[in-house]
Amino acid sequence: MALSNEYIDAVSNNKMTRVRIMLKDIMLVDPSMSKFDEMIAYAEKNMTGIYDRHDGEEFLNVSSDWTEDYMNQQMVSVVSNFSKERVALLKNIVKHLYGSKISQDTGSQKSSNGASSNANNSSPTTKQIAGGVITVVGAGAIVGGIVASNVPIAIVGGVSVVGGIALMAAKEIKGG
Repeated sequence: MALSNEYIDAVSNNKMTRVRIMLKDIMLVDPSMSKFDEMIAYAEKNMTGIYDRHDGEEFLNVSSDWTEDYMNQQMVSVVSNFSKERVALLKNIVKHLYGSKISQDTGSQKSSNGASSNANNSSPTTKQIAGGVITVVGAGAIVGGIVASNVPIAIVGGVSVVGGIALMAAKEIKGG
């Protein structure tokens, strides 16, 4: 995977919040974490202080306790406390909740002549589904930020909503 120019620019200009948002969002877009691993490696190499010291929050460490609500809570928290512990937890939660999507390649199948075709054009792509999840998480962050009078969380929520909507609207580009 090639890193996006937007991500490279955010890292180059030390836009910490933007980089963290992009990193957390890619977890939902690619539950295999291969894109996340590439992006975090680039940030670790080119930025200082990408990780925070863990804030001491005790996590739910039993996978049967991991729900979408808990994941959403941690997705909001990771922006302001990007600790290695929280990142590892989120990676595990996303794999647990969406791991079954890893082996499914957006319904793409080979036709009898070997050309790639979409099995059901009306089905949403994985990217669009992730966009919906990101939009919901962002909306929750906006409301939570407003209720708690926490402007940075509300801003993160707004950015997530915009990014989620963009993903939902995106059409997958197929190579020929």
